[in-house]
Amino acid sequence: MKKGAAVALLLTCLSLYFGTVTVNANKSADEEKLWGEMNRLAGQAWNLGKEEKFDEAVSVLKYTSKYLSETKDTGLTPEKQRVLQHTFDTTLFTLGSNEESNKGKLMKVTEVMMLVDALQSENQPLWKQAELTVMAPFEEMQKAAMKQEKEKFNVALNQFLQEFETIRPALVMDLSDDKLALLDGHLSFLENKRMTMFKSEEEQIRIETAAADFESVFQAEEDESDPSIFWLIFSIGGIIFSTLSYVSWRKYNGEKEKAVNAEGK
Repeated sequence: MKKGAAVALLLTCLSLYFGTVTVNANKSADEEKLWGEMNRLAGQAWNLGKEEKFDEAVSVLKYTSKYLSETKDTGLTPEKQRVLQHTFDTTLFTLGSNEESNKGKLMKVTEVMMLVDALQSENQPLWKQAELTVMAPFEEMQKAAMKQEKEKFNVALNQFLQEFETIRPALVMDLSDDKLALLDGHLSFLENKRMTMFKSEEEQIRIETAAADFESVFQAEEDESDPSIFWLIFSIGGIIFSTLSYVSWRKYNGEKEKAVNAEGK
């Protein structure tokens, strides 16, 4: 392969890559429009809920839910699709309940708003702003655990679970399955300590580890770089480099053989 042909290969492959990127960009634009509209409506429902106009919030969320069928074409996994549908369903049920408190209804509307926002926002989703409300009761749990104060521990745990459940659907959209499994494992551990409390140094260390893991969720930053273009460039570049090296090596050997033949004559 000559140098010109190798360069032509690189340009052709890059053209094909960016052609694919353009198609994906158009698709992403449609998705962005969908999430943007759902986000706007969810925010509107939240504002109505804040004013305790829950009947109107129900109407807005029912209208918003008509877009759920369109989200099936956005590349969401079946599990994320299920969580999205379930969150809307349970929120509408809660808002229609006469037994639920206004605070409980507002938290469910907040749950929807944070979930939809997580699907649109890439850098600073709303759920990250809930760090203080989620981690403050966890800190109270730690203090109660150190003093073996079971009642205070359970009160703080209940508050923590309530706050965490509000952001959990959003976390499903943004965190890896492994990270979610890790957090769920900590939740199970904390639930099991309601009656027995923390009787060993190992268990005290476990709650400190849990605190660090929950805290890290709010501190983590997404890596927005797309490695595919770099992989393509380096892969093709490596192929071309190898090809050019091979061509140069053959040329060098050819010239060397000619020189040897000339000397032998």
